[in-house]
Amino acid sequence: LPAAEVAARPDLESDDKKTYPLVDGSRTLGDIANLARLGEFECYAALFRLLAAGAVRIRGGAAQARRAAR
Repeated sequence: LPAAEVAARPDLESDDKKTYPLVDGSRTLGDIANLARLGEFECYAALFRLLAAGAVRIRGGAAQARRAAR
């Protein structure tokens, strides 16, 4: 989704909107948490909400998603 559309969504929290621009397909979840200055749990929760909202998607299969979570 375009960043402006994500920023305008009232159902997304501020952590979601802070995390969204950092998702680029090459950063790990840990990288995103560090850059967003969030704890891992808060970052993972934000990414889950973005995933549930259809703003991001997991590229690759389940094995790749598990590797990215490390």
